[in-house]
Amino acid sequence: MSLFVSLIQLTAFAQKRADYIAASDGSEFRHPNDLKYGENLAWHSRKTRSCKELIKMWYDEIELYDFEAGNFDHSTGHFTQLVWASTTRVGCAKSISEGPNGGVYLVCNYDPAGNYLGEARENVFRANTRVANKSSKPQPAAASVTVRPPVNTQFLTTSLAPKVSSTSTTTTTKPTPTTTTTTTVHIAKNIYKMCVYM
Repeated sequence: MSLFVSLIQLTAFAQKRADYIAASDGSEFRHPNDLKYGENLAWHSRKTRSCKELIKMWYDEIELYDFEAGNFDHSTGHFTQLVWASTTRVGCAKSISEGPNGGVYLVCNYDPAGNYLGEARENVFRANTRVANKSSKPQPAAASVTVRPPVNTQFLTTSLAPKVSSTSTTTTTKPTPTTTTTTTVHIAKNIYKMCVYM
C-alpha cells in the first residue's frame, strides 16, 4: 500500500470517527477499546473554533510534561501523542454537532500509535533537539505528502516522519551501524499546516 493511500485511509478513518462523535452529540466522546491507531479528541462549544486552536490545547500540555522523567502521564497524553517521534502518519478531521450540546469535534489519528509505557524517553523530545539514532541499516530520507482536499471536504493528511539532516554510512558485506542525526521539530508544527485546509 502506498503512503498516499494509507494517509487517505487514515484521514477517512478520522472523519468517520469525528462524524460518529458529532452525530452522538458528544455521548460517544471516548476512545473505543479496539482502536488500532493512536487518537486525540477535542471538543469546543464554539463551532467556529479553528483546528489550530484545538491542537494548541493539546500542545499546551507541554507545560506539564516532565522531560527529565520521560514518563507517560494522563495529564500530558495529548501532547506526547502529538509529538511522538515514531509516529509517521496522521489523519485529522473535524465535524460539527447540530444537537443540543453542539460544538465542533476534532479527531486526529496517529499511525503507528504512541504513548507506550516505557517508550517516552525515546519518543518525546524538546523541540529542536538533535537526536542520534543507531540502526543496523541505512535510514532512507522520509517522504512527506500533503493532500489538498476537494472543495467542501474537511480533511487533510500528512506524513510526519522526521527529515534526515545528515547520514553517515559505510558499505561492507555485513550491515554496519548507521548513525542518523535528526533535528526534531515537534509534529504539532506539521499538523498546524494541515489546519489550513480544515
